[in-house]
Amino acid sequence: MPQGFTVESVRSRAGRDVQSAAAVKMHHEAMASGTDGERIAMYCVSLHPSEPDEWVAAHGRIHVEARRVVWLLRHEIKRVALTLFHRGAVTLPGDPDHDEYFATGTTSEA
Repeated sequence: MPQGFTVESVRSRAGRDVQSAAAVKMHHEAMASGTDGERIAMYCVSLHPSEPDEWVAAHGRIHVEARRVVWLLRHEIKRVALTLFHRGAVTLPGDPDHDEYFATGTTSEA
């Protein structure tokens, strides 16, 4: 058997390969579908293709609904954001623990 060949190492490599393939597929799908703004615009136009006034109304309704959902889930959103921050997955510009932000003008990769 090759050096380092264990059931755990094989499973670990297989898991990394599957995750990598899934990440590549999701990235390609996201790039093909456009930005969130483009997707919202396409949805608004698709509702009434020949009525631009309806596009504007649909866009407004989507944003009102988004604000409502964020308001309803604000406590959960805050809890998740704080958890990510405390784990180091999210940094805040100006945080003294991340002085390299000021030195380079970019945030560190967490």
